[in-house]
Amino acid sequence: RVEVLRWRVLEHEHEAIMEEAHGGIIGGHYAEDATVRKILMDGLWWDILYKNTKEYVKACDHCQCHGELGTRDEMHLRPIASAEPFEKWVIDFVGPISQPTHKNGMSYIITGTNYLTHWVEVIK
Repeated sequence: RVEVLRWRVLEHEHEAIMEEAHGGIIGGHYAEDATVRKILMDGLWWDILYKNTKEYVKACDHCQCHGELGTRDEMHLRPIASAEPFEKWVIDFVGPISQPTHKNGMSYIITGTNYLTHWVEVIK
């Protein structure tokens, strides 16, 4: 049996170590398991290493912006059927328009689009 000796890291060093292991030069923004492995392979350890790393990875801005969506985060598209013209409409607000052309300075337009015919009505 081989025993591995590791340095016990002080609490004020946790953040910097997780930052380097997760997002540093050799980081790569991997999930918590890989990040914990990197820390352990460097011979470092602390009591709640896995818990801290899981929270750190979950809060990582880069991972939030560029990470893959989980299946529970997906919104399934459901087509909206319309059997008759002018039965269903979608309303959109457009603006602000940079140079209002209307004499009273209005800078938004409301549009209504019919689902079936794609007819557009504009209210200014």
